[in-house]
Amino acid sequence: GLTAGAPSAESSAAAAAASVPDPGVATKGNSVGKMDRAAGPGAGAGVGPRFWPRTSPDGSRACVCALDDDGVPQLYLVRLGDDRETTALMPVTRLAPPGVQSCFSWSPDGSAIAFAHDGSVCVVRAPKGDESKPATRRDVERAARRARRNPPTRLTRRRFGKEAPRPESVSFSPCGGYVSYVRRVI
Repeated sequence: GLTAGAPSAESSAAAAAASVPDPGVATKGNSVGKMDRAAGPGAGAGVGPRFWPRTSPDGSRACVCALDDDGVPQLYLVRLGDDRETTALMPVTRLAPPGVQSCFSWSPDGSAIAFAHDGSVCVVRAPKGDESKPATRRDVERAARRARRNPPTRLTRRRFGKEAPRPESVSFSPCGGYVSYVRRVI
């Protein structure tokens, strides 16, 4: 059989580092993208939610999950187009903490985005705009107002702890009529 040797300083340091939870990764407590605010400004810079960007079904936009100015994970749209043009992040959500808690999925027609928030599976309408040009400051301000006025719709009742939706998957069905998600069944 295998036996363990005496612990070394290197293995002890690696074990200690592995036991510290990564603040940008979903944990058993269903938290995602939380920053250590007690550590002060600049601590944890560059750390946030870790969900892949997703392009819209028509390929004109991408949705990304990023931290807002308050450190809360939110959904933003980016217009895709000419690589030489710079485009801005346009807010889709303005959620209270804990913000977006899962990966997200576009509806097949590109009109909505599903995700988990505050123990529920939610859906938010994805705003359309003139996709042929880069976003202007006015476009971003308009999107921010729309995000504040149009909160997401809860598709499930709130569940917490082991019954909360898991962060691994929230997906629309191919017909767009259903949203599937992962949660522990007790």
